[in-house]
Amino acid sequence: MERKKTNSKIGRMGVSLPTNLLEPFDAIIKEQGYSQRSEAIRDLIRGHIENYVLRKETGNEIRNEIGVICFLIATELREVELTKKIAHCESEHRDIVKSVMPVVLPDKQIFMAVMVNGDVKRILAFENAMRSLKGVVLVGYASWGLKNV
Repeated sequence: MERKKTNSKIGRMGVSLPTNLLEPFDAIIKEQGYSQRSEAIRDLIRGHIENYVLRKETGNEIRNEIGVICFLIATELREVELTKKIAHCESEHRDIVKSVMPVVLPDKQIFMAVMVNGDVKRILAFENAMRSLKGVVLVGYASWGLKNV
């Protein structure tokens, strides 16, 4: 796999991951031909930054977007504090949150699909707020830009 070379200085950071993320990550990067975790993490970070910048720039052109933000709650719903934080986050973004569909999985995790529609910057703010909650794992986001809606 060909890697992008950079002439910038290298900084270091430590990353701690639970084994339920680390083991599949190691298997995937080995399959993809990475020789080191750091190479894969650099590519993931680079892709995340490029996606974020593109969406932010697109937000200046496209006023509205419709999409689905899907995430996994890694703890049981009975954890009251996390449930309150999620409800508060949804309430703070009620102008764009149109529907919430929770699904309880067999291992007591909760999968949430949240239908969103509205200003791209508000959707990004909601996605970032959900991503920052400890116990929530962002699974994915799919969007469709709508001009003049």
